[in-house]
This record gives sequence, C-alpha cells and structure tokens, in this order.
Amino acid sequence: MPIFDFSEFKMQLALSKYFSKGKATPEYINLCLSECDPRYKNEVRQCNWFFPREEKPDFSFFKKIYGYEMPNILKAYYSICHVNVAGFHKNSPYKEGIGLGSTLTDDSEKLFFFCDPKGFTDIIDTSKYITIGAGGTYSSYFVVMERDTGRIFIEYYDDDDVADEHIKYIFLADSLTKFIMELDPPNFRN
Repeated sequence: MPIFDFSEFKMQLALSKYFSKGKATPEYINLCLSECDPRYKNEVRQCNWFFPREEKPDFSFFKKIYGYEMPNILKAYYSICHVNVAGFHKNSPYKEGIGLGSTLTDDSEKLFFFCDPKGFTDIIDTSKYITIGAGGTYSSYFVVMERDTGRIFIEYYDDDDVADEHIKYIFLADSLTKFIMELDPPNFRN
C-alpha cells in the first residue's frame, strides 16, 4: 500500500493562504468567469477560488517531454481547480508580477501551458529545471522549479547580458507551496 502523499493537502493550505489575502473585485470575478470551463462557473460565481477537480489530469505527457515523472507538488497544483495564481514576490528583482496561471480548465493545452518548455525557450536545462510560470512584459522571464530540491527560482539577466548563455537564477522560495503563500496577489486589492 502506497504511503499517503500530503502534496494536495499542502497545496490546499498554500492556496487558502494566497486567496485569503484580500477580497476579489467584480472585474476579477468576471475575468475568472471568462477564462474557466462552463462546468466551473458556478463555483467561481460563489467566489470559491479553489476546489477539487472532478477527475485527475493525465500527467503522462510530462514524462514524454522531460524524461521523468512530474513532481507530486506540481501534480497537486494541477489536480486542484483554482483561479489565476499571480502576484508579486518579495525576492523577485522585477517590479512586474509573476503568473503561474489558472487551472479552471480541462483543456490540457491550457492547463499545462507553463510546463511545456517548447513553447518558451530552449535554453532552460530541463534536466535541472521545470518551467512553472512567467512574468514581465511579453513573458520576458521565467519562473522555474529546481527538479532535485523543489526550490523556486526566477531567471535574471544583468543589463550587460545579451547572450542566452549568461542566464542566472535568483532564489525565490524553498518550495512551490511557500512561494504561492508568499505571493502578493494584484487582483485582490481593494
């Protein structure tokens, strides 16, 4: 019998803390409604910002792309339906917000948008890092999870760096759940 995996419980706690930081505006609710699958609209109208998914997503694509299984904490992130997780992080060198995205869809192309490195950049070492989010104007930098440790980093380029090989990573958080709890959500400000 497998050992119980606490990943979904940890993710629910992180999302609870994130969404407790403010009250949503009507504009934000309308934005969420426009982005979600029709079957989840009632949940969003009732301001349920996260809730269990009816069926677990198929994560087999991930191994085909990366060559290894998706980490449990990322599976937990995508196994829970939730509205957009985005905001500002205290350790980020950028003034623009960071987006991890919404999981209010069953469309795998939209659901796993940030997980597919083919759509972003070919310089991220996918044996070490998993792309989990982006920020800046026109997605000018990426947020990654270190495969071996689960720590979260953000790409950083000095003003003098023009070549892709000069990519640096700045530490943001020890884990994805801690990172989510530390985000300051922009859409919830009154």
